[in-house]
Amino acid sequence: MTSRKVHPLALKESKDRWYLIAIDTKDKALKSFGLDRINYLDVSDKKFREKYNYNFREHFKNAFGVMNLTEQNPQKIVLKCSRHQGEYIKSFPLHQSQNSIKETPEEIFFEFFLHPTYDFMQEILSYGKEVQVLEPKGLVDDIRNHLQESLNRYLES
Repeated sequence: MTSRKVHPLALKESKDRWYLIAIDTKDKALKSFGLDRINYLDVSDKKFREKYNYNFREHFKNAFGVMNLTEQNPQKIVLKCSRHQGEYIKSFPLHQSQNSIKETPEEIFFEFFLHPTYDFMQEILSYGKEVQVLEPKGLVDDIRNHLQESLNRYLES
């Protein structure tokens, strides 16, 4: 648990959880703080002098959830899904950039343009064997390594 002094700028919802989007005065970085993890809140009557010019609709356009890696460019991500899982993802899109690019009787392929964050990787992993990342290679490698580490835990026990 840490104490933070922040300049609040916005509230954002992701997966039925609310986040405070604020500038952390310690390092002047834009961060998200889960409201459910804030234990004590002291609202100051002081005004902050800094002027922040954020267009949050644009800022989070290529983000999945509340993470937006400004030091990383969004990338094209291609997924191959089983027909069953693909139909579910078609009916409940993962991201606004989602585009169905190919369908066969057995599979549906999707393309996205977003930051391949940890949150997005966790979402993909939640679908198990029903979804496979085809590109970018870096995300494929990250998922492969994550799954290998998980498998190794079961092989060791």
